[in-house]
Amino acid sequence: MALGVIAIAFIAMMGMLPVGMSVYRESKDSSNENWIFQVLQAKVLATDWKKLMPGANDSVSSSSPSTSVAVVDNVYHQEVYFYDEEGRFIWQEGGNSPFNSSDRAKAELASIYKAKIINGVMKRPEIGNGNTVTNVRQFAVILVNVNNKSAMTSFDTIRNVSDLGVKVHKGVRTRTFVVNKMDSTK
Repeated sequence: MALGVIAIAFIAMMGMLPVGMSVYRESKDSSNENWIFQVLQAKVLATDWKKLMPGANDSVSSSSPSTSVAVVDNVYHQEVYFYDEEGRFIWQEGGNSPFNSSDRAKAELASIYKAKIINGVMKRPEIGNGNTVTNVRQFAVILVNVNNKSAMTSFDTIRNVSDLGVKVHKGVRTRTFVVNKMDSTK
């Protein structure tokens, strides 16, 4: 009799295992996504304002992939960053990437997340003619799990901030923020 009770309890616990694993996976993905969002947002916030201005430079970079910045026509140069299952940076594609093309295959096999930074000008909503605010830029970090193929298709179509107004796949994660020019030298 006692063995029967233990068997029933054991079967119930085994039934809960897939649910627990699913919650664990979702929690880990959420933590990794937040970590990647914070790293890329900090990258933008630590960049000199002149390098963030669309059209100011065709390409500006430093020797480190974590601090390089490139801006072309309101797009953060469409650099794509690859991250592993723990949210660690492993490779950068596009822009002034310090990586060679032979690293790409290894990076794509090891990557779980792809991210990119896009930007756009801010419009004054109270003025109908769409005047832009010169001291403010809107940025968005776009993140996707590479195993979600339909989300990857949506990720690839996003080129600038205005593309976020169209229907974006639910597997594509976005975080938008505003950067304001703070000039304490005047």
